[in-house]
Amino acid sequence: MQQLTASVPAALITSQGQRSVEVRTPDGKLYSDKLTLSVMQPPAPTYTYVGFLKRARGNAAILKDSRGTELYTIREGDIIESRFRVAEISERGVEVIDKDLNIRHTMPYVSAGGLGPGRGPAPGAIQPPPPPADEGGDEEPL
Repeated sequence: MQQLTASVPAALITSQGQRSVEVRTPDGKLYSDKLTLSVMQPPAPTYTYVGFLKRARGNAAILKDSRGTELYTIREGDIIESRFRVAEISERGVEVIDKDLNIRHTMPYVSAGGLGPGRGPAPGAIQPPPPPADEGGDEEPL
């Protein structure tokens, strides 16, 4: 039995789509038929980033689960969903790294308004600043 293994550059699998694969000998004289490799969208966290906590010993983020029923507080270095390491927390987003695939994901800040009746952001939560205004100048003021 013979077995062939290959290392695929990360750039080829960071986005979904079809990739053509061909095996060649080092001198290029022998080669295989081309095969199609289907790259699927990599897994992403299922949480929503709803709150930012500025702390003296490092920022924290408040995440809402996919059902919208539970809130979790995380810090840089934490592991979420047994797969993603929290790399950076800012007012604009939470950067996580997939431990298995070494791919970065950003969970952008989403308004915490959907937390349910009587439940606002966690105590000490700071609402992130609004996004920068469009500087194109193509819209008239109201």
